[in-house]
Amino acid sequence: MYSVVALALFGANLFQSFISGWKEDILVPLILLGALLYPQYKKPVIVLGSISIVFLLFVLPFFTNIIREQSWQGQAEATTAALEAFETLQNASSKELADVNWNFLVFRFSEISNFVKYMENVPANRPFYDWQIIDQGFLNILPRTLFPDKPNMEAMVMERVLENGIIEWYSVDKVSAKPQLVVDGYLSFGMFGSWLFCFLIGLLSAFSSVVAERWFGGYLWGTGLIYTGLFQVFWRGSCWEFIINIFIWSFILMGLLFVLFRGFGFLKKVS
Repeated sequence: MYSVVALALFGANLFQSFISGWKEDILVPLILLGALLYPQYKKPVIVLGSISIVFLLFVLPFFTNIIREQSWQGQAEATTAALEAFETLQNASSKELADVNWNFLVFRFSEISNFVKYMENVPANRPFYDWQIIDQGFLNILPRTLFPDKPNMEAMVMERVLENGIIEWYSVDKVSAKPQLVVDGYLSFGMFGSWLFCFLIGLLSAFSSVVAERWFGGYLWGTGLIYTGLFQVFWRGSCWEFIINIFIWSFILMGLLFVLFRGFGFLKKVS
């Protein structure tokens, strides 16, 4: 019964991932499934997992591009856009797939090419941001319901993407190009900032995982369920403004779940 329920939940989540238009939303659940199955089924996971990852990397950029054009920028429903993307994928030529995949694997799969552009522009053509990015992150923590004048953080983040020439203004609605934390660290304080922000993300990630294990009775519930469910941003990455916002509110939600579970007797206090 548990296997059927788990399979149904996994299938529902995977379906939502396929119609979302995000490549990582599809890859991450499959990678996690492989990690869970690996201890008992080493050879099948290695063989099938390797084939699946290579296949998905070959078709996902083309597939998600169509969904974004139809659903994000157009008027089509997500499910309709996904069906159309699947049909288009079946009829696509190898050259069309290769062109899209080459652009993704060379320029989007890694942040290196974007990082180089930032380093060429800052501080040569624009001074370091100093505390601006950090201040914007703490501003994002404030709930919009309590502060209606809170600015659009997505637009605020994209300002530094545009002014550093990472993308052109006309492609803002077509791509997601928010800088990763290592880039935000460099833009703030140079190479020392990159090291500092990477150290900070490791510290916050480890702290959250340890607290989750302590509060929820060990690795399976603490890290396996609560941590990976609430703190996905730590293993998916994002810009500073969204990372600090997700960290603060996920920690608050984790505390509320802890109190709720204790109140209903799902957790028992131990020495």
